[in-house]
Amino acid sequence: MTQWKSKLDLAEDESMNSEATKAKLKLGLFSYPVLQAADVLLYRATAVPVGEDQKQHLEFARTLAGSFNHSYGEVFPLPDVMILPTSRVLSLRPSQTPSPNTPLRLPKMSKSHPSPLSRILLTDTPTSIRTKILSALTDSNTSTITYEPATRPGVSNLLNIYASITRDPRPIPEIASLEFDSISDSENKMKHLKMKVADMLIKELDGVRERFDDLLETKSGSKVLEEVAEKGKIRAREAAEKTMKKVRRKIGLN
Repeated sequence: MTQWKSKLDLAEDESMNSEATKAKLKLGLFSYPVLQAADVLLYRATAVPVGEDQKQHLEFARTLAGSFNHSYGEVFPLPDVMILPTSRVLSLRPSQTPSPNTPLRLPKMSKSHPSPLSRILLTDTPTSIRTKILSALTDSNTSTITYEPATRPGVSNLLNIYASITRDPRPIPEIASLEFDSISDSENKMKHLKMKVADMLIKELDGVRERFDDLLETKSGSKVLEEVAEKGKIRAREAAEKTMKKVRRKIGLN
């Protein structure tokens, strides 16, 4: 799968067959697509919202479902991939310190990144959000704001976040030009972009952190979580058992 290279932090032209690459391989890289397919098929999902990096995993689940249906009869729907219109959100920091002669590469925003400044959490305070966005790695060209994902990934990532949060339907290059590149103060265009992104994120997440704390730190909140978890467990178990009964019947294990 092409995602393996990104998980191993390999260059696109790097071989998967080298000894150095093989030394990085872990069981989770192989077992994750299988476990994900089991989660999808067990509940007979018909459509699954995923990012581009998960598309191959869903295709794998479809292959397994089709193979079982062909061998034993129809049980599993072939789940469709739902690619959401929101662009992939990248890390605010690279996984490795970029060298002067190496193009900036940003991985997907993730909790596994070693730097806390690389990601925005739903529980972040407004001060923390602003600090992270203002310190986001962009580039040295602070006098122009353009949407160029290949050559300006840091700036383009901030524009993606801004467009998603504001739900602006215009093409992102147009947003970059009209909202940020057109301001007269050329020395502060990058700062203006970062401040606007931070403001929009803080506004969007207003109340989320407080609700999170209330659910985790109060007795009433804990009770709500326990009730939701219990109801979900019962529904999931009933749905899973229905599927497994069909599977056992089809393969003759009644």
